[in-house]
Order: sequence, then C-alpha cells, then structure tokens
Amino acid sequence: MKSQCSYEIEPLKEMIYSYQKKETTIEELFQLQLKIKNDLLQPQKQSNILQQQNIAQNIEKQLQKLEKELKNLIQTFENTVSDTLKQVENSIIQTELKFYKSEAYSKYFSLDEITIQNQNNNNNQNTIHIDNKTSKLVKQVYSQVLDKFKTHHIKMKINLNGNNKQNLRFAILDQQYKHICYNDQNSITITDDFGSCQSQKGIRFEKKGQNFSTFMQDDQTIFNIPRNFKAFED
Repeated sequence: MKSQCSYEIEPLKEMIYSYQKKETTIEELFQLQLKIKNDLLQPQKQSNILQQQNIAQNIEKQLQKLEKELKNLIQTFENTVSDTLKQVENSIIQTELKFYKSEAYSKYFSLDEITIQNQNNNNNQNTIHIDNKTSKLVKQVYSQVLDKFKTHHIKMKINLNGNNKQNLRFAILDQQYKHICYNDQNSITITDDFGSCQSQKGIRFEKKGQNFSTFMQDDQTIFNIPRNFKAFED
C-alpha cells in the first residue's frame, strides 16, 4: 500500500530528474523541497501520516491473526485425518469371526463330525475339522453375519489329507440359507472331485494357469479370500 506522503514527494523526484538534465536550477529544487517539508509538518498532514501507519499496523495484526488461525485449522484437520485413518485401520483389523455348524444333510451324519476349535482366542485364529467317518456327503460351516459394507479378508491353510480332488467351496449367502446346501449360492469352488476350480451364480471367475489342486499342499498353501457384496452388484 502506498501512503499519501509517497505521492506528495513525486514532484520532488521529478525536479531532481530535471535538475540532473539541467532543466531546472538548484534554487528551484531547494524551494520545492522546503515547501514539501513544510506541508508535511502541518498538523493535518501529520495526522494523515499517523493514520496511514495505524492502518498498516492494523492490517499487519490481522494478517498475523489469520496466519495463526490457518495454522490451527491445518493442525485440527491433520488430527482429524489421523484419527479417521486410525479408525479405518482398526476396522480392517477385524475381530475374530465366529463359525457355526450347518445342519444341511445332518440327518445323514452326526454334526459331531464337524469340530470348530479356538473360538474365543486372542490371535484371531480358528481350526475347523471335518471328519471323514461319513464320506460322499456335503458338510458345511457358516460364519456370523458379515457387514455388507466391508470387505472381509479370510486367510486359511487347508489340509485335505493328500487328496486335493474333493469339493471345497466358499459361498456368500443370505442368513436364511445357512442350513441348505450351498451349491446353488454365489460361490467359488477351490477344488472339486475332478480337481477343477470354478464359480457359481453371481461371481464372475476367470481361471488363468493351473488348477489349485495341482499345486496346493496340506497345511502349507495359504488362501487369501476377500469377501464382499460389491462383486454381485453388477
């Protein structure tokens, strides 16, 4: 911002320039600077100069205040983002899933042939054992109801006792179908009686390379299975 006094010395600057070009005399230059000096010493001029200084100081204070408020706002925003990220991370670290025995076909075998161990552990691990006392029958387990707005990651090792050509299927289904055979539900078959992998119903599946049955090893191969409902919306 230019103060008023800066404009009032413009004639002096112009006369100095004229003097350098020898277009005016030293006496004229002296008289002009004396007049400007006397004008600036007038009470009204002094008041204007002081007013300009006060305005400049007030603007400086407002700028400092604004800068401080912006810093506080940025800090608050960063804290909010940090808290939100922590909440997201905590939601990803999902609490232990509970599993239960499905009663599908249970009139043909005892549900005791299915055991679910370590349900209340602290390391988020379960062991599900399906006995082979009764063979050639579908035996199923189901989890607690999942949040449809989240992706649930299930990591597991599977032991098929050296026989990789068995039916192993993962399905997403409505709670009302938990005690019905999952063959007709949205599902992915990891392996079947022929060692093939495929999808059923709403899941779009494109197999590339070998079937899982050709290379999966008992208690060694790790399956990472993300489960969500978005895959069935299209």
